[in-house]
Amino acid sequence: MSVSLIFIPLTLPFPTYWFYLFLVFGHDVAFVKVNRVIRYFKWVCIFSIITSIMISFSYVSTLKYKGYASCKGIPSGWMPGTATKYVINENLCNKNIHANDMSFLKSHGHRVNY
Repeated sequence: MSVSLIFIPLTLPFPTYWFYLFLVFGHDVAFVKVNRVIRYFKWVCIFSIITSIMISFSYVSTLKYKGYASCKGIPSGWMPGTATKYVINENLCNKNIHANDMSFLKSHGHRVNY
């Protein structure tokens, strides 16, 4: 899941507000009223972009700090380019280990947190 999905509830009210004003009051009134709040919309967009980038980099650096390695090759996630698989041991890159099946990791001496 992309981090930017968190900010949809923050950014969606602005176009919805414009659409409502456009339907109820017309084109001219909608633009006049939306111009008053457009600066807030810009700041929300800038904040969401910066926060998304910061969270993405901190997430990857935290995984690398804890000793995880990224698997090479084509990601098998739902969105290519964002679905990198991280593993404790690079030998696990080709194995399909489900989140509920942690006995493999325990048997190889890895600490598993639930």
